Amino acid sequence: MALRRWMLWLRWGMWRTWVWLGWVGTLGVVVALLGSYMLELAEQQRQEAKDILIALKTKPARTDEVRPIQSPIDDLPMFYASLPKREGLPILLDRLFVLAARHSLQLSAGEYLLQLDPQAGVQRYRLQLPVVGSYDAISGFVAEALHAIPTLTVESIHLKRNSIDADQLEAELQLQLLLQIEAPR
Repeated sequence: MALRRWMLWLRWGMWRTWVWLGWVGTLGVVVALLGSYMLELAEQQRQEAKDILIALKTKPARTDEVRPIQSPIDDLPMFYASLPKREGLPILLDRLFVLAARHSLQLSAGEYLLQLDPQAGVQRYRLQLPVVGSYDAISGFVAEALHAIPTLTVESIHLKRNSIDADQLEAELQLQLLLQIEAPR
C-alpha cells in the first residue's frame, strides 16, 4: 500500500513540475539531474584512481622476487626440467594420433627413431609420418599438434599433389619430440 501511495505522490509531483515549468523546463531539470549524477560518478572514479596511485607510490618495491637473468644459460635447468620423460612418450604419441584423427588424417605407417643428443642435453624422438589429406587438414593438424605438445618440433614438411585438380595431398611430416635424458641407474 505504501508503494502505491508513493507512486501516486511521484506522479502528482511530476505533473505539477510539468505544469509549472513546461516541457522545456522539465527537460532542463532532467538534464541537470543526469549531469549531476554523471559528475558524482566521475568524482568517485577519480578518487579511486587517486587512492590506487597513492597506494602504489607508498608500497615498497619487492626486489627479492625478481632476479635478473644474466644469460640464456641461466634458464637451461628450467628448460630441461620442463621436457617430458621417456616414460611419457606413449601418452604424447597417443595425443598426436588423436589430433590427427580429429583432422581426418591417419598416421598408420611411419618411421620412428630415438636418438640421444648429448651435446644438446636431450633425447630426440624422430617421427617420419606419411599423411594423405587436404591441405587444410594437414596444416590444421600440424598447428594444433605444435600448440598441444610444446616439445614437438617440425623438421620438414614435404607436400606432393598428383594432379592440379586433386583435392588430396600426399605429405611427409618429419617431426621431433624432445625428451629428457634419462639419469644413469
